[in-house]
Amino acid sequence: MQGALDYVVLAALRPVAAGLAVLYAVFAFSHAVLLPAGIAVLLAAVAASTAAMLFGLFVALRRWAIPAHWAHPIGAAVSGLVLLNSLLHLALTAEPLQTTNLMLLVIGAGFLLLSTRCLALVITATVIGWLLVVWAAGPSPVWQHFGFALLTSTVLGVLVHTVRVRTLSRLERLRLYNQLQNVELDAVLQDLGKSEAWLEKKVKERTQELRQALAQLLEQQRLQRDVELAAQIQNSLLPDRAPALDGFDLSAVALPARYVSGDLYDFFSETSQEALIFLADISGKGIPAALLASQARALVYAEASRNESLAGILSSVNSLFYKDLSRAEMFITLMVARLDTRSGRLVYANAGHPPALWWQQAHGACRQLPATGLPIGVFSDLAIGQETIVLQPGDVLIFYSDGVTEAENGLGEFFGVDRLLDVLLANAHLQSDELSRVIVENVERFCSQAPLSDDLTLVILKALPRTVDFANPADREGT
Repeated sequence: MQGALDYVVLAALRPVAAGLAVLYAVFAFSHAVLLPAGIAVLLAAVAASTAAMLFGLFVALRRWAIPAHWAHPIGAAVSGLVLLNSLLHLALTAEPLQTTNLMLLVIGAGFLLLSTRCLALVITATVIGWLLVVWAAGPSPVWQHFGFALLTSTVLGVLVHTVRVRTLSRLERLRLYNQLQNVELDAVLQDLGKSEAWLEKKVKERTQELRQALAQLLEQQRLQRDVELAAQIQNSLLPDRAPALDGFDLSAVALPARYVSGDLYDFFSETSQEALIFLADISGKGIPAALLASQARALVYAEASRNESLAGILSSVNSLFYKDLSRAEMFITLMVARLDTRSGRLVYANAGHPPALWWQQAHGACRQLPATGLPIGVFSDLAIGQETIVLQPGDVLIFYSDGVTEAENGLGEFFGVDRLLDVLLANAHLQSDELSRVIVENVERFCSQAPLSDDLTLVILKALPRTVDFANPADREGT
């Protein structure tokens, strides 16, 4: 409220100062011409000085920015200056009627320029000055007329001032309300700006996350394609079908725990009377194990072409492969067997591979054929032996990887050799491919919903019934 009054008074100071300066310039001229010579010079000089000061105030208000809180002190000074001129004019000329008009002018300027407190001081000073003049000059009807005019103008001025104050008070409240509304609007806009910035930040973060996720997805898809390609290449290395052998039924199955397998099997057969069976299991799974298995297959191929001894083949593979395996901190269990279908003789060498199961139809019993040496890659110089057995009609020989016996169910139990023996004893009469299917089904049923923990490979060889017995009926011969 006070701030609004300050600005109103400050805005009124310049036109009031200009108007009073012109008026007092006219007074200076009229006093010099009309008044008696004794007082003309003094009143003209006072009026001219007042006009000059008011005009200087007008120029200062136009040129410089006056602080609003100076408005009332300057207004009081203007009112006091005009009051002094009026009282001096009244005291020297003793013309109450003319001086009354000057007094009303002073009070009117005070109504416009001053606050309630300053206006009361001006009116009080005016009344005291009027009383002093009346006391000095004596009472008369003229002075009573002046007093009544002073009272009337004061009451009207106070009313006008009150209306102005109330109006300004309402305007001030409206201004404060609008200011509050603007502050609230600014706060809302600021909050919206913050929310927009936050949303923009989140959008950028989510966009970056989506880009990273897309890049990871593309990378995973690329790796998936590479793995699938590796699986296709590995599958191409496996034989399309088992060779047809006189008097024997041969089949194999391989189930990788992942896309590619660390297990590998193969058959080398140039005629229907002989076959070389190869089965390997790399420690580990996935692409590294698959690469090493493929390399082991190539080495066995190369050594088998120039070495008749199976033990010699495995020893040569160990010598050639040892450095690579030791650097990779891996090893290979490898089994190689050579079958002569005419005699039923099977020579095998086993470097750390799980013992083969030999079902002997004539005895109605199953025997395990233990390993003849340590895994490939354990030592640089391995002593690997070989053994010979003769298969009779109805016999079944199962070579398998540890992925069969170490298949695990949800309770942490292994399928084990005993369960494999039970399946073999119950289904030894089946063909080799049917027997392998039954074994895989039992393993999968045992594991239930649990995935394979390791690569699973089976090679099953079955001696078919013959009209002529084998030439060498020995169960097992050392070489």
